[in-house]
Amino acid sequence: MKGPPVVVPKSMHENVLGKLHEGHQGSTKMKLRARNCVYWLNINRDIESVVSQCATCQKHQRSQPKEELLPHELPTRPWQILGTDLFHLEGREYLIIADYYSKFPLVRRMPIECTSKAVIEATQQIFSEHGIPEKVVSHNGPHFASSAFKEFASNWNFTHVTSSPHFPQSNGFVERAIQTIKHTLAKATSCKQKINMALLCLRTTPIDSELSSPAELLCDRKFKSNLPLVIHNTSSRKEQNYQRLQQRQDQ
Repeated sequence: MKGPPVVVPKSMHENVLGKLHEGHQGSTKMKLRARNCVYWLNINRDIESVVSQCATCQKHQRSQPKEELLPHELPTRPWQILGTDLFHLEGREYLIIADYYSKFPLVRRMPIECTSKAVIEATQQIFSEHGIPEKVVSHNGPHFASSAFKEFASNWNFTHVTSSPHFPQSNGFVERAIQTIKHTLAKATSCKQKINMALLCLRTTPIDSELSSPAELLCDRKFKSNLPLVIHNTSSRKEQNYQRLQQRQDQ
């Protein structure tokens, strides 16, 4: 070990580089993924070499955005403000819901006939798993501007805010999240890799050198991914919780 990271022998460098690159996130994100998990001499150089030689990464390089996306309101806690939208990829429609605080994205493939009811049902499923936010921001499309969605917001007690139909860039956070997700799914599909693993790699990669991953910011715990990682229970009540769980199990 070198602190938390595992020191990887040379015979396994290629294998670990493949795991680091599984989500095709580029050299910066690969280095962030490696920082707390694995280490060897000149690992950063090897990561840059892998990305520069990856045909999929070169093929799917992002072009410069045509219009500047406006900065979004920053909430004070996870799952307080969410952005949502629909996007198309390879003939199918997907719903994205992303947390403004942690940047954690959730994606659901929608039925071929994507109605407002289908969007509401998928959103309700996500809210049942993660809780109801204070605010949901969407564009002003028919799926979100419908009377059914307004009734859903009222019944579930959250504020629904829509961006201008003539200026979707005002919901810049979701637009950027869609770009990231579409590139991730497209690269995974192109390489015949598992889409869910690519999304896991995306969610467990630190946002930058001073911020944890979206998964850790949202759930306050580390997620096990395809990299070796030592995970500890850091809860201040872990002993009390364990003892009480043990008592309940023994009853």
